[in-house]
Amino acid sequence: MEGTGIISIHTIQRIVLSVFITLLFLASCATAPAEPEAEMPEVPEAAAFDLPDEPLQLDEELDSFEEERERLTQILIQQKQDQVLAAHLAELQEAAEVEVFDQVLASSDDEEAAAAVVNGIEIPLLDVLLLEEQEMQQFYQMGLNPQSEEARGIRMQIRPYAVEHLISILLIEQRAAELDISASQEQIDEVYDMYLQQFGGELILESQLQQADMTIDDLKHEIFRELTIQLYLEDYLNANIDPQDLVFSDEQLRELYDQMQ
Repeated sequence: MEGTGIISIHTIQRIVLSVFITLLFLASCATAPAEPEAEMPEVPEAAAFDLPDEPLQLDEELDSFEEERERLTQILIQQKQDQVLAAHLAELQEAAEVEVFDQVLASSDDEEAAAAVVNGIEIPLLDVLLLEEQEMQQFYQMGLNPQSEEARGIRMQIRPYAVEHLISILLIEQRAAELDISASQEQIDEVYDMYLQQFGGELILESQLQQADMTIDDLKHEIFRELTIQLYLEDYLNANIDPQDLVFSDEQLRELYDQMQ
């Protein structure tokens, strides 16, 4: 069966966090005072010959739809993959022994304390806080004051979803280990070489990693984790999505196209 596309660790993060974060920020903006609407300039009445006739409009719309066909197809494929993966994550979690410690999550005092335990493996609060801060950067870039009470509220709402994300990643890693799926040294070296090219050599890369309190070995371990998750998810999607389910009719594409207008 042909592959259904490259899936990375960020797919899982998108499923768990992205929609929530977007809705949360929009909700936080809803209470802000609205900017006064600018007065619309008066538009002179157009001459009859300036208005395109209806057949031309239809032709232009059809051309636009055809230009977007490939992108629309990829969006629907991604949606199908996300649905399958979300259902699989729910199955893994239901079959696992998972305990989340709400009291630890409510406080940031002991970063080494376990925020959750998944099949006997602890997830330290520090990992949750690091992911939480990564997600908060999106809000800061949109103008949110990091010191504001609003920022604190959003942070505390993100935290449970950050835990959920880390639980999902750990469940996938455990399942991959059960099936003896792991990245090869050759695959790790290939990605590492890409980092070397991007940063201009190992000395510069190592210097950048030191600023993030990481080593070369830490980076290679993270590459191993991400590639292993990729391999597992690709295998799962290939085994659980019929290629015919990734063939979409003009009606399905048109419906998505109209929704995006």
